[in-house]
This record gives sequence, C-alpha cells and structure tokens, in this order.
Amino acid sequence: MPARSLESAKYVSEKILQRYVFEKLSESAASARTLLPRRLHSKAAQLRVLIPEYDLTNPTHRADFRLIFRDRTWQNIEVEWTTSRFVHPQEAVEAHYADGRGFLLTLEDDRDRARSYVKSLDVVEIDPREFSWWFSKNARKLLDATIAVHTEAYAVRQRKHWVIYVGKQGGAESDYLERGRPKGIWAFRYTRGENLANILSIIEGDVAIFATKWRTPGGRQIYAGGNWSCSHLDIFEVTNGYWCDFKDRTFEKTSWSGASEEKEYMHYFRFSNAAKRELLYKTTDRIDLTGTDFKSDPLHVRICDALRKSNTQAGAPVQLDEEAVESLRQVLVSKTP
Repeated sequence: MPARSLESAKYVSEKILQRYVFEKLSESAASARTLLPRRLHSKAAQLRVLIPEYDLTNPTHRADFRLIFRDRTWQNIEVEWTTSRFVHPQEAVEAHYADGRGFLLTLEDDRDRARSYVKSLDVVEIDPREFSWWFSKNARKLLDATIAVHTEAYAVRQRKHWVIYVGKQGGAESDYLERGRPKGIWAFRYTRGENLANILSIIEGDVAIFATKWRTPGGRQIYAGGNWSCSHLDIFEVTNGYWCDFKDRTFEKTSWSGASEEKEYMHYFRFSNAAKRELLYKTTDRIDLTGTDFKSDPLHVRICDALRKSNTQAGAPVQLDEEAVESLRQVLVSKTP
C-alpha cells in the first residue's frame, strides 16, 4: 500500500485550471493567442464565444470548451494537467479533436507517455508560472465562491451594483420590456475584455439597474445637466449570477436554427422582477428622469458617467458604488408623485 503523503494530495481541482483558460481566452486577442495552436494565431482577434462543458455526439463526449470564431468555425478544447492524462476513448478523440477539429491545453506536453492516438494532436502548453501567479491573485475569490456554494450564511463579497443602459439599437429596449423584464432574465451578446469581466462578476445578491426608454439628442451625451431623459428605470436584485447558455431562445430571432454557432446571446443572469422595498429598492416605469435632475455633485457625476459608459459599451454592465446608487434612489423618490 503506497504511503499517504500531503505532497501527493490534489489540493487544486482541474476546474480551477479550466477557469484560468476561460479567463485568458476571453481577456483579449493577445492573451488568447498564447493559448492557441500556431495554426489559429491569425484568428485570435476573431473569437466570438467560448462555451464551457460542450456536449458532442457521434460518439458522445463532453469537451471542456467549444471555441467559436466569428466566421462560425469552431474548435473543441480539452484542458489537462499533462498530455498523458488525456485518456478518453480513441473513437471520441479521433472524431472530435483530430485533423484540426480541436486541441489540448496542458501544463506539460509529455506526449511521449500519452496514448498513441493522442500523440498527433495539437497541444499548447500553459505557462505554469503564469498560472501560479493567476491562482495566487484569485485564490481568495475562488475560495469564497466555493464556501458560498456549500454554506448558507457565508457572503461571497460585498454587494455590487451594476448599471445597464438599454437602448433601442438592436431591439434591446423591446427585448427588455417584452421578454427580459417579465421573465426576470437578461443576456448579453458576445464581448471580451473588461466588459466580459464585469459580466462574469455578476453574482446572486448583486443589484442590476436597468435604464431604458431613452431620449438622447446628440448621441451619447449623458452628462449631469445635459439634454437627455430616461422614462423607465428598474433597480432589481440578481437571483442567479452569470452563466453561459447556448440553448436558451428568450432573445433569439424566431429564425434561429438552434445551432450554437449562430446564437446571438450567450452570457446570462437572472433577477427578481419585483422591487424589494424593504431593501430600499426603487422601480418605476413612469418617470421622467432628465439630465437636469443631476447637478455637479460628485455622486451625480458618477451616476451619469456609469450610464454613459454602459451606453458606449453597447449596454455592458458598469459598476456603480453604493453611495452613488443611494443618491440615485433619492432622485427617483423626488420624482415620484
């Protein structure tokens, strides 16, 4: 019987390595290029979406990720500590990863110890030092999330407030009022960098501030004292934080075939579509909020800055501090008959 050793214990799950891959591929073209085979380097800026735990057929297999490019081509990705640990059945490997259909991401390419049908696959090595640095930076956040899953009384972090500009472009306003708000669900189109990082950060207990029915003469001129107005604003609690969904049809065109390569929305969260007054949440769909309601006060300026930034980022969520949110509530109360 082998001796038990603390040194041989698996303290870090492979899921953590997968999370690292997800963040690096989604961060930017430069970071994605470091995790792509050379044959795909020219497409690093063309990533459309990265779907975790993607189910494949003929034969049945679940890839760690499917990477979809803007030209709707795709790659299946498997993340392993080492190449030799990739031990799926030969028929699945040959059907879903061979001949340029996918690749492996590993901390060590020890293909000399791998199964024969794995040795011809594309393998990209993750820099162990870079992964170690990333883990050290994110360990507290990852641990907090794990504890919160297994306990009821543990708060992952302080509540965050997210401002979401919902304009008419692309049918977003009607999507929100007719489909998203009634169902308590919202989704974002493909995005990367800071915008995606913010979407990934939305968790249960956060607050979503939806602002819609806009009139903004002169484009994106949302400044304190400016000539703009918003006649519908909701402040709702998030009930289910970020997840990636490649099957939901809530916001898709009726002509959508169901193919993930053609899906327009992938990034989701849920919210309670009723205001919680005991938490001082304010919601109204009959308000005339205008630029003149906001003065040069720093809190008012931060509110307008967040609304404008979400506007310029195609409705991506922008964090607003709690003090500014309370100031926004006070403005809303003053406008309510």
